[in-house]
Amino acid sequence: MKSLGSLLGHYSLTLCVFVISGIVALQAWSHYERTPWTRDGRVSVDVVQIAPEVSGTIRTVPIADNQYVKRGDVLYEIDPERLRLAVALAEADVEAKYQDMLVRQATAQRKQQLKLNDVVSQEALQQSSGAAAMATAAYQAAIATRELAKLNLARSVIRSPVDGYVTNLKLRPGDYATAGTTNVAILDGASFWITGYFEETKLQQIRVGAPARVKLMGFDQPAAGHVESIGRGIENSNETPGRFGLPNVAATFSWVRLAQRIPVRIHLDRVPSGVELAAGMTATVEIIPAEVEANAGEGHDAGSRFCCPIDSWWSGEGVMDRAPACREAAASPAARAAFRRRHRRAASRLVLAAAAAGSGLCSPSSSSLRSSSRGRRRAGRGAARGRCGRGS
Repeated sequence: MKSLGSLLGHYSLTLCVFVISGIVALQAWSHYERTPWTRDGRVSVDVVQIAPEVSGTIRTVPIADNQYVKRGDVLYEIDPERLRLAVALAEADVEAKYQDMLVRQATAQRKQQLKLNDVVSQEALQQSSGAAAMATAAYQAAIATRELAKLNLARSVIRSPVDGYVTNLKLRPGDYATAGTTNVAILDGASFWITGYFEETKLQQIRVGAPARVKLMGFDQPAAGHVESIGRGIENSNETPGRFGLPNVAATFSWVRLAQRIPVRIHLDRVPSGVELAAGMTATVEIIPAEVEANAGEGHDAGSRFCCPIDSWWSGEGVMDRAPACREAAASPAARAAFRRRHRRAASRLVLAAAAAGSGLCSPSSSSLRSSSRGRRRAGRGAARGRCGRGS
């Protein structure tokens, strides 16, 4: 009888291991094949490239590398002496043009009065009027030049246009700044987003606005976000012309088809405290399909349908009759969560049954062993199945 109990214990343990292995395999298949997710995610950010509008020698650099700056903070200053002299020259030119304009306008007025007495010809009158108009235009140009000189003087102080982080600062006092050449880069602190590169076979499950879960490689706390947009194109290397202008078509194997990866932009809604974002970091991105939100309140019912195979096996009902409902519920992560809970309870019952069988608690009673040796063995098996098979 001990050998029979030990045999039943071994069978129960084997069945328990088989069921647990099946659960693990099912969860792995569902995660890798059915859920849109990728490990190929990158943290991205908008980079503001700061270039001076005037050239000159840098006088002061009050910032440091990786420093957080606010909008309007001074990044560096260019020596303003030459620019101040340019403003002074522009003001002097404005005064000169103004006096010239007054002289020419007075001359034009005198000739206009003399024309009434037929003392001045029409040609001379037109020439004086044109000279006065040109002097007025020159005066307006001198004013604009003066304002431009003042603007250049004001732009000798370079300020941050956004709130963000100074990155890769190599600028030092005494360096020469050239107008239009970038020398400081600012990472916009409010523009961090995630770019996830998903296989094209999973795009049909991704919708704009769908919630997403992002886990950075160096942190345990996941960040929450949503799908902001889906990329509409990637580079096609086959369209690159070859040496002689012919299409450069890459060779492929007919039995191998590699899925292309399409960029999906994830907007970050909530970043846990303690998580420091840096452009270029690696992230795992998981998209939660829209139907999960709709079925969030039906987790228990969906879990019951999803767990019907193990429940049907335990209660002796037919499994294939309820298999379509199980397949339908398998698409819901809420159902998968309920699946895990119910199967853990079922596995616990299996372990308890196996332990009971191994310890002889479910061994057949002496009253079932009064027939022949073959009959006693059959009766013992029947009693064991009757007591242990339902996990009581």
